Amino acid sequence: MIPQENTIGGAVTNYIDALIKQQNVYVIGEVVLPISQTLMGIPGTELADIQTVCSHAQGITQSAEWRSQNLPEAVTEEKDSTAAAASYVAETGDKTIAAIAAPGAAELYGLEVLAENVQITMENKTRFYVLAKEPSDALHTNTVFVAACSANLIDDIIVDMHNAGLEMTTVHDRPEGSTLGSYYYIIEAENKDGITDEQIQAVTIHPEVRCLGCFQVTRKS
Repeated sequence: MIPQENTIGGAVTNYIDALIKQQNVYVIGEVVLPISQTLMGIPGTELADIQTVCSHAQGITQSAEWRSQNLPEAVTEEKDSTAAAASYVAETGDKTIAAIAAPGAAELYGLEVLAENVQITMENKTRFYVLAKEPSDALHTNTVFVAACSANLIDDIIVDMHNAGLEMTTVHDRPEGSTLGSYYYIIEAENKDGITDEQIQAVTIHPEVRCLGCFQVTRKS
């Protein structure tokens, strides 16, 4: 599973970029989870001790308001994941460094919870893609495409998607990396009656487009 989009932080770009580069990995599911961010540190740490807060870029963004009110002098340090931030704090044993991560990371790494629910809103949720090495052959209601093209070609792709009976639900753009004005577009669509091979073919007839997979969405409360 990889995070794809967060209520507050938007697209989780480093994971999306990694997925785009993979040719033999497919999206076979999506899970939407509520996210509770927790400040944790070495046992015995006080808020007044903390000079640096570590987390994934999303955790840093999601906790910005809380930190401005409670740790205004602390600097942030980005890690590859919130779990990596918690692991780093545990390894250093330094009470001046704290991590923002999911609550379970505190128990896993022997850290003490210093503050709960430090995210901006209790409606904070993250969408995760479930990945596999083979595409799912079951009937699903959602699909995701990646289009490598300039912006002026997107209209034609979306029109063909609509004409095929697919409703676009989200779109993100990422720089293609070689030419100004050229992007990777991650386009999600749905058909409540089920995605068909004919609908996929109607969109992937464009040489710039490939399908990353079809899936169902599971929402956790």
